[in-house]
Order: sequence, then C-alpha cells, then structure tokens
Amino acid sequence: RASAIGNFAAFYGGDYGGSFHGVNITSGMLTDEIESARGGTEHLDSRAQNEAVQPLSTTWAFVGQSTTQTIRGIKALKEFALESTAGEKATKATQVGHLYALQGFAYIILGENYCSGIPVANADDLDPKTDVLTTAQLFARAQAYLDTAGTTLGSTAADQPFRNLVAVGKGRVLTNLARYDDAATAVASVPTNFVFNVSYSGTSV
Repeated sequence: RASAIGNFAAFYGGDYGGSFHGVNITSGMLTDEIESARGGTEHLDSRAQNEAVQPLSTTWAFVGQSTTQTIRGIKALKEFALESTAGEKATKATQVGHLYALQGFAYIILGENYCSGIPVANADDLDPKTDVLTTAQLFARAQAYLDTAGTTLGSTAADQPFRNLVAVGKGRVLTNLARYDDAATAVASVPTNFVFNVSYSGTSV
C-alpha cells in the first residue's frame, strides 16, 4: 500500500533531482505551461523531444510503476489486511477504497495526457497480459475503478475524503466525455473547499 501511494505520487508529479519527471510536470513543459531552468534540458523548452531520453522515458516508466504497484497493493490488502474486528474491517475498506480511487485517477490522467492507444499491463504474475486502450477505454476503466472504490469504501469519517475524491474523479471523467450536466450532478455533494493533497518527501522528490 505504501509503495502504491508513493508510486502514484511520483507518477502524478514527482521530480527526482530535476531529471525524472511525473506526468503533470512533463505535460506542463511540453505545452509551455512551465519551463525548465536546469542545464541540459534546453531541448524541453524548444519542444525538441527525444523519446529515448529523460524526461519522456522516465515519465512513462512512472506510469507502469504506479498502475502496477496499485494493483499489487490492492491484492495484498485484500489477502493480508486484518479484519477480525469491526475496526480492522473498516480500516481495510478505507485503505482498499483509497487505492481503487488512485487507480481511477491514474487512468483519467493517462486518458487526458496520452494519445489514444496505449499499452497497459494487468500486473498478474501468473497470467500476464497487456491491453492497448483507446482514450474512451481509458476513461471507461477509470470509471470502473472509481465505481469499485465507491462500493468498497465505508461510511466512517476516515472514508469521507476518499468518497469526495471518487465523486471528483467521476465528475472529471464525465467532463472529459463532454457530459457536463452529469458531471455537475456527480460532484454536487462535494464541498467547494475540498482539497485532496498528494504528499512528497522533501529529501527524495
């Protein structure tokens, strides 16, 4: 679970020493939203991208690390997390639901930032498989993960931030599909001051 959360953070916006970039940093540099002042990255600001060098190659590596570790984190929690008491069951539901929500957002971000038709592995060591997903399929898979998160999460105070996250994710999927009225309905119960932070270590990211 810890690895899944950490790898999602790296995928989302990590910046290891200015060399290994998460998808939001890379997309920002590709689109003139931000620029790099580090020596050796002049090709980024000139938009002369080489897919064989950083950050594009490492950004894609973060994609696989995040989606793979989240699948494995969910499997590990389902198999090994304690649930002999009501409190343990509630904690397990919160933690598993959290990871499903993060996986939903990973697929949303993939659909928003990559061209249609990207390979995504199932992280199954016994039956490995890679699907090539269109943008529509990425959003559909995001919706499925968010739906599963919603049915997995409990109703405790600890679950509420993740329930809000699921609602925002569904709204974002619907917005991407140009279903704006449905998107507004999906987020209607979310407080307007809701924020979900991704945390980083000051010594490593």
